[in-house]
Amino acid sequence: MRKERSGFMYIELLIVLAIILFVGYRVWLYYFKKPPLDSGTTKVLSEQGIDASNSQVLLNSTRNKLRAIEEQRRAEEDAGKIAVFPGDASGWISQKPSSC
Repeated sequence: MRKERSGFMYIELLIVLAIILFVGYRVWLYYFKKPPLDSGTTKVLSEQGIDASNSQVLLNSTRNKLRAIEEQRRAEEDAGKIAVFPGDASGWISQKPSSC
């Protein structure tokens, strides 16, 4: 009679481990590779001060740039250079007229 075995065989565990490592490797490459940007996009990003060397740096650089823009907008709003009209349904910030 043949003895029944419970659990996984060694080769099955090796195959599962190889699959997990392969998927992890592909995710690692995708996460840290340089984003596929054309030359025009790369030029505009560099003019704006946004680093596009890899995906994570691109995201962080873009976030920092947006924070700087928001801080500049708030400073201008506090200084009275721009006015926020609360009745404006679109929520856009409008420039103050030059006659003010």
